[in-house]
Amino acid sequence: MAAAARALIPSLAAPGADTACIEAAVEVMSAIPAATYRAAVTALTDFDRRADLQGLDLPVLCVAGEADAVATPATMAAMARRLPRGRYVELPGAGHLAPLEKPRAFGDLIGGWLAAFTGRHFPGD
Repeated sequence: MAAAARALIPSLAAPGADTACIEAAVEVMSAIPAATYRAAVTALTDFDRRADLQGLDLPVLCVAGEADAVATPATMAAMARRLPRGRYVELPGAGHLAPLEKPRAFGDLIGGWLAAFTGRHFPGD
């Protein structure tokens, strides 16, 4: 898994991502058992619940990094449009590893979104 992580992870981050972010993601992916990773990838290839999105009557925040080539901004925006209470936000300067690449911006985004429902302010607000 370490070799796979070293090959894959850099392509998931936005151009110019901090090397510490890349190394952290490589470390995490390297610790995943190969059989578990294969099972997850296999499950994703057959998973399609797009038809069910309209029936989800709950608030959903769809986030994509502007450079995400996996869960692309266009895909996430389309998902948000299909959700009755969906909202889409694009995170500038981030790729697929947005929480690692832009932890403060990502945390502020999630904290602000949650605060809208709870009335509470979260660290960073």
